[in-house]
Amino acid sequence: MFRKGAPAWPENNLSEHVTYDPPPPADEEVVEAPAPRLAPKPMPLSNNPLVEIAVLMAALTYGEMIELGAGMWKAAGDQPVTEAALPGILHRWAEGRKDGGQSQ
Repeated sequence: MFRKGAPAWPENNLSEHVTYDPPPPADEEVVEAPAPRLAPKPMPLSNNPLVEIAVLMAALTYGEMIELGAGMWKAAGDQPVTEAALPGILHRWAEGRKDGGQSQ
């Protein structure tokens, strides 16, 4: 925060051009601007649910991918993860997440 006419910052070589604005008094309210939010990428429209799933998967963060993997592993239970078992595991995981993502 810099304000014209405020006391100069002593170590600043540009003190003739830039001055330091001291913090406001304790009784003065300071309003911080909210951090900007980046707009999400628009998702391409598709009539193919598998394409939609692929687009959603590609948009996940690393942490979300870890959470997804852990949830699917938990949904597998003692069942080995095989090509034949995977559809059932995916279904159990999805059914467990229908409540808004609170259960895995």
